[in-house]
Amino acid sequence: PEPKNWVRYAKFEEQNNYIKSSRRIYERAIEFFGEEHINERLLLEFARFEERQKEHDRCRMIYKYALEHLPKESCDDIFRAY
Repeated sequence: PEPKNWVRYAKFEEQNNYIKSSRRIYERAIEFFGEEHINERLLLEFARFEERQKEHDRCRMIYKYALEHLPKESCDDIFRAY
C-alpha cells in the first residue's frame, strides 16, 4: 500500500466521473496512513482534486492540515501550492 497507488485509483474514479467515490478514496487513504505516516504527495494530490472540483474551502483545509501535521522540511511543495 503506497500513496501513489491510492492516488492512481482516485484519479481513475475521477476520470470516470465518480467524484464522490474519488473523494472517499482520498479520505480513506489519509485515514489508512494516519498522522504518523502521512505523505506529502497524497495530501497535495487530494488538494488539487478539490481545486478541480471547485471546492476551495476543502482545499484550503487540506493545505492547513498538511502544514500542521507534516515536518517543516517536507512542506515546500504544499506551501507553494497554498
